[in-house]
Amino acid sequence: MTDQYLSTSELDFDSLKDDFRKFLLNQNQYKDYNFDGSNMSIILDLLTYNTHINAYYLNQIGTESFLDTAKLKESVVSHAKELNYLPRSRNSSRAVVNLSTTGPITDGTKTVNKFTTFTTTLGSNTVTFSTDRDVTATNDGTGTFIANNVNIFEGTVVTEFFDITTSNTKIVVSSANVDIDSVDIVVQNSPSDLANTTFLRAENLFNLTPKSEVFFVQGYGQDKYEIEFGNDVTGKRLTPGNIIRLRYRETLGDDGNNARLFTSTDPTITTSTVSRSSLGSERESINSIRFNAPRVFATQDRAVTSEDYKSLLKNKFPTIETLNVVGGERLSPPRYGKVVVIPKPFNATVASQSLKDSIVDFLKDKASVSTEVVTADPRFIILDINSSVRFNSTQTTRSEDDLKASVISSIINFGTDNLSEFNKDFRYSKLLTSIDGTDDSILSNNTKIKIVKEISPFVGSENDFILNYDNEIEKGSVTSSLFRKNINGVIFEASIEDLNGSIRLVSSTRGAKEVLDFNAGTVDYTNGIINLNDFNLSGYFSRGRKAFGDRVQIYSDPVNPDILVDQDQIILIQSLNISVTIDGQTTDD
Repeated sequence: MTDQYLSTSELDFDSLKDDFRKFLLNQNQYKDYNFDGSNMSIILDLLTYNTHINAYYLNQIGTESFLDTAKLKESVVSHAKELNYLPRSRNSSRAVVNLSTTGPITDGTKTVNKFTTFTTTLGSNTVTFSTDRDVTATNDGTGTFIANNVNIFEGTVVTEFFDITTSNTKIVVSSANVDIDSVDIVVQNSPSDLANTTFLRAENLFNLTPKSEVFFVQGYGQDKYEIEFGNDVTGKRLTPGNIIRLRYRETLGDDGNNARLFTSTDPTITTSTVSRSSLGSERESINSIRFNAPRVFATQDRAVTSEDYKSLLKNKFPTIETLNVVGGERLSPPRYGKVVVIPKPFNATVASQSLKDSIVDFLKDKASVSTEVVTADPRFIILDINSSVRFNSTQTTRSEDDLKASVISSIINFGTDNLSEFNKDFRYSKLLTSIDGTDDSILSNNTKIKIVKEISPFVGSENDFILNYDNEIEKGSVTSSLFRKNINGVIFEASIEDLNGSIRLVSSTRGAKEVLDFNAGTVDYTNGIINLNDFNLSGYFSRGRKAFGDRVQIYSDPVNPDILVDQDQIILIQSLNISVTIDGQTTDD
């Protein structure tokens, strides 16, 4: 029986046209037509183009219908809205300053108003900062009013007005560069009635009544935001005639970071910087929204499990590279009754106090009432890597220097891909495999590792240090980089030496090795703990891998080459602790 049905299984243009041709050839009225050599070929082309374009269009529509496959940001934002997820806007950079102003000596306090502006210079650009709330300055008794540790935020303050003409009100923030956390809304009754009410932002429906003066924020289009008011069930409804005053910061995002000096536009206010600007960030990308939306939705905006904390914090603070959240009882030493958040920002080892305070404030309303949230700094174990690589020079055209650079790059990439985060143990055999895989000409490598702790004591002051490697270390293996030590007016280049569990300070400055301090500390080999007592140095200096200019590195050989980490530890591989030698030969033996 002749097939009378057109196949719809093909989407390729040529295949579609061939299907049309076969279908028509099977029709009695067209069996003698030459479809390739007649005007019918043009008609077939038109049919095929139309079918192909429709198929492509429907495929694109299908793609945009799901969060996982959508390509357009406005589609991703729309799907995120269904999960009650608000894509992150640009975040203003913030700095901490002390403010000083003058006023009547008889007054006890003076208010520095919300949105008081300050300027600074970044590169060749003048950048504006402002306060985000009223600040109370206290009289020091002389008519000088002081406010310490005041947060100021980067961004130009923008004010917009909207007239309400219907009872179903939604307004769109004009700027795509808004810091949505800065939005401030006041509703005036009417042009003739100047009475007004401040509306607060609500992030969920909990405890809302028909009289709650709140507004809601949701994503709109590609990078903008839409503000919606209540419906007299969950939140107060606006009425025609109301006037909305919308005020917010239009921000540069991460381009506002690292500002140091600030000048108030009010000549009566002077500033001194406590900490330079940081925490500014770019708006959320499509991939980030796609990843975060279902995970934050799963938390229901509540921090209960450690994964809840991580999802909420990574979404709120994009400057965090990695973090861990643990019960305080699991740390060493324990911190009972607390949830400990341990953040590590990008391009830094320790979070600023501003970031730590923001984390605690953010979690206050999301953690359970009985939970006290505190922050802690991560503890780092650095790997000192010394690798001797053998390769067959007849199997590669690369120079020894080029191959050496590639091996170093492989080691650094291994650290980036497999370490540098919490709960990532170091596996020695995987590092060896990574080095061997750098180039086909590499025959083998002999790689030795040391585990390192860094200290940076103040010059001339005595300090006690407890260095916990949390891994068993070899007896007699503790050494250090060089530092300066003043003994009776003589400056020695000193280092640490381990003798049967006792730490000594030694030097070879005057030729033969001299002991400068017989009792500088102790070593617990089994638990991997070094105690330095009254450690005092008189200066730093730089000399390649022997001295680092601003720190002292303490080295130990691990008993087990696999290094395991505790809850608050991160293993790092850094270029200054990598040494590679290359040995070329002409055979594989």
